[in-house]
Amino acid sequence: MTSYPHKTILFFIFSCALLASLNVNAGECRGLYVKDSKSSGMIVKKNNCLDSPHLSEGSVIELAPKGRLWLKSIASHETSTRFQLICQNRSNQLLQLEFSDNASPWLNLSKLNGCHNWTDNKLNCKGKKENELTLYCVLPPVPEKTAANAVTIERGTSVKMRSFDDAKPSINFDEKKMLDIINAELQVCKQLNQTTQALAISWIVDIKSKISVDWGDVTINSGLSSCTKAVVTTFPYPKFSKTMVFNTTF
Repeated sequence: MTSYPHKTILFFIFSCALLASLNVNAGECRGLYVKDSKSSGMIVKKNNCLDSPHLSEGSVIELAPKGRLWLKSIASHETSTRFQLICQNRSNQLLQLEFSDNASPWLNLSKLNGCHNWTDNKLNCKGKKENELTLYCVLPPVPEKTAANAVTIERGTSVKMRSFDDAKPSINFDEKKMLDIINAELQVCKQLNQTTQALAISWIVDIKSKISVDWGDVTINSGLSSCTKAVVTTFPYPKFSKTMVFNTTF
């Protein structure tokens, strides 16, 4: 019988254990990922999913005061539908959001104070003071048209992971489709900030993909302004040969 050196056997055992660990960790990914380009003031902890920015079961997200979390799901063995989960920390305290519940969207309400049940795809978490709102979350649907148009843009990864250098030339640019996608996410910003007022916005994209946003004379709260700017500035525009001006009302 052939004998192997002691170090070779140890290396073989270590390799098998490592591969087994990787398989376990990869299997914990739940088809939910962080859109960090549209989030602000958040830190992901206890995430065993190797395919960042995806989340594993038991992941904890620390959300800073006034911070915003924007998550999106992809179809997986645990869910056949796509959805978005967007939360805003309305308090002055750090909040910890744990994704360990057995049912979609997996946010464990028992670990949050003042959070009870989802109502009409909305979650209101109350503080100790009267009418104090600490956390507000919405579950906006992903329109089929938007999902179909966005598939070549996101390909299941965070927008932040793409650079504008990878964007396609503007020869086949369809402005209407672009505005459909952007408007759907701007509506999410309105839901998150609990306003139904019709708003108009314009923005400029120059040939170097530098983007500037103009609200005109309209005064809006900082949360809505920040969310709207994140949506408009993180869209993966194609390379333009001239400065482009876009306008939309949402």
